[in-house]
Amino acid sequence: MKLANERQGASLVVVLALLAVCAAILLELLTAGLQQRSQTRRDLQREQTQWLLRAGARRAAMELKKNKDKIPDDVTVNTPDAQSATLNFLIDAGDANPKTLKISAQIGTPKLPSQLTVLSTELNIPANNRSPNQD
Repeated sequence: MKLANERQGASLVVVLALLAVCAAILLELLTAGLQQRSQTRRDLQREQTQWLLRAGARRAAMELKKNKDKIPDDVTVNTPDAQSATLNFLIDAGDANPKTLKISAQIGTPKLPSQLTVLSTELNIPANNRSPNQD
């Protein structure tokens, strides 16, 4: 009878060891999946910000062409996934003839910098032509 108990005890130890190995493998797979999901979300947010920046540059070019030096005010855009999205326009009149319109697009929550994407570009506005050219 004592021999049977020793075999059951040894098999229990083997089963627990296999269970621990399986748990470690599953934990690694879960961690890799969560990292991939996070990277995919960041890539998507960056692409959305690029599209918003392009749209802002086109809108600013149209407004400048239509209204001469009038630029649109800051624009807030509602996105389907409830992230805040803003376009900022700043005209920089330096001492040189051309003016520069700086456009920045931001998507995400400013309170959480790890979930915030900000991109910017500039439009040069020559004084004689008044039609913006993107750099």
